[in-house]
Parts: sequence; C-alpha cells; structure tokens
Amino acid sequence: MDGTFLRSNHTYDRERFGRLFAAMRAAGCRFVVASGNQYYQLRSFFTDLPFDEVAYVAHNGAYVRVGDEVVSVAKLPESDARHVIEMRSTLKPISTACPPTRRSRSSPPARRAPTCPTR
Repeated sequence: MDGTFLRSNHTYDRERFGRLFAAMRAAGCRFVVASGNQYYQLRSFFTDLPFDEVAYVAHNGAYVRVGDEVVSVAKLPESDARHVIEMRSTLKPISTACPPTRRSRSSPPARRAPTCPTR
C-alpha cells in the first residue's frame, strides 16, 4: 500500500479507483488487498467498497479475510515464541550507529557526517 497504491499523504484517487473496481466486478474479478499492514488499517482505506467483495491478505500473509469469513490465520506456537524470547536474552547487543566523534572545542564542525570504519 505505502509507496505503491497510496499517495505520500495516504490517499488515493477514489473516483478513478471506483471506475476500475466496477470494471473488475464486471469482468468477474475479485479485488485483493495484500500488504504487510494490519487488517483494520487496510480495511479503513476501502470502507466505501462492498465489504463482502474485497479480500484482504494482511500481516504479510498471516491473516486472510473475505467479508465476514476469516480464511486463514497463521499463529506462532507459544513454545516457539518462548524459545525466541529465551534466545534473545542470550544475544549480545549489536550497535548499528557510529559512535560520536571527539573533537576539541576550538576545532570547526565537520562538513560531512563521519562514516563508520569497517570492522
């Protein structure tokens, strides 16, 4: 949705899309919204469309719904979730930001952002 279907202000040309949606319906096609976004966020963009004629594939495919019917829900088993949490607690933190550079008070500010040295 973001960066593809939606404009940068999170809107779309509803009038144009309404014409496209009507053409899809006439051709017997179903409109499917597929995104990593949450279902309710996706649904909020299409409240003017017939609820039972739009399919939603949300949460990167973990939740699939057509109208009132939830077609599929992928759940992480509790034992796997606990395992991930336990493993996470054994990992060392990874620093992805460059440490601040030191300079004397009298030196002029750098013209460019410092780059991280390769390790």
